[in-house]
Amino acid sequence: MHLKVCHITHILCFVLGCSFTLLLTSYDLKKEGFENVFEKEEFQLIVIILSSPENVIKRYAIRQTWLRDLNQRSSYMFVIGSLGFTAEQRKTILSEQSEHNDILLLPLHEGYQSLTKKLLATLVHVYQTYKFDFLLKTDDDTFVNLRMLNEAMVSVDKQKPVYWGYFNGRASVFKKGKWKEDQWFLCDRYLPYALGGGYILTYPAVELIVDKAQVLSTYNSEDVSLGVWLSPYNISRIHDIRFDSGHVSRGCSNSHMVTHKQTPEHIRALYASLSHSGVSCSVETQYSSPYEYDWKVPPSKCCLKSVL
Repeated sequence: MHLKVCHITHILCFVLGCSFTLLLTSYDLKKEGFENVFEKEEFQLIVIILSSPENVIKRYAIRQTWLRDLNQRSSYMFVIGSLGFTAEQRKTILSEQSEHNDILLLPLHEGYQSLTKKLLATLVHVYQTYKFDFLLKTDDDTFVNLRMLNEAMVSVDKQKPVYWGYFNGRASVFKKGKWKEDQWFLCDRYLPYALGGGYILTYPAVELIVDKAQVLSTYNSEDVSLGVWLSPYNISRIHDIRFDSGHVSRGCSNSHMVTHKQTPEHIRALYASLSHSGVSCSVETQYSSPYEYDWKVPPSKCCLKSVL
C-alpha cells in the first residue's frame, strides 16, 4: 500500500511556483486552531525515500522489491524537488506519478545542499497529513528488510520520542567538498547523529521537530541536521548495528535491516535471495566491523569498541 500523495503540492509546484515557506505556514495555521476537518489517515509505518528526478531506475527497483513487503498498515512515498525540471524530466515524472501516485513533489531545487530543507519539508508534510507510529527515512539506494524491521518495531515504545539508527558522535566537521559546513559553530565535531542511509523516528519525535520547524538551523548534511534538532530533548536514542546506513556499506549481513549504498541490481539480488531463501545475503561479507555506542562517555570516545 502506498500513500495517496497530496496533489495540492503537485499543483503548487507546477502552476503557482509556491515556496518552501507554505509548508511551514500551514503548520502555523494548525497550531492556531485551524484544524483539518478531515481525520488523518493512520499508519503503523510510513517510509519516506529521498530521490531525485533522474533516478527512475532506482525507484522502480525499490517498488519491485522490498516495498512489496509493506503490510496494509504501512505506506511510503518518494520525495523529489520539483524546481528546475527539464522538459524531459517533467514529462517522465508526470508519467511516473500518473502510473504510481507515490511521489511527493516539493518546491525545492534538487542538490546535496537542499537535502536538509527537503527532509524538513517532508517531515512537516507527513506530520500534517498522517498519523503514524514510526517513520523510516531512507534513500533510493537503500535496501530494507521490512520483515525483520516489522518484528523489531514491536519492542520499541511508539508512544515516546525515539530516534533509532546507527549513531556516530566522533565525526569531524567537513571543511571542504560537498559536505563542507561553512556555518557550523556548535562544537569541534558534529553532534551525535544517526547515519542518513536509514533511520527511524516515532511520531512524538517528529512532532518535536515540526513544532520548531520555522526556527531550526539547517546544515548541508540532513542527518547531521537531524541530530542537532533533536539534541536538546530528553528522548530515547537507540544505536542499532542492524542499520548499515553509512556512506559506505559495511558488507552484506543477514542481520542487517537497512543496507545503504546499493545499486538497483544489488537491491534486486538481495530481495530475490530474501524471497527464495529467507535471507538477503546468499554469501555474507564484512568490509568493516560495527561498533557499540557508549552513551556514558563524551561523544569523541563513543565508538571505540567494535562488535565482533
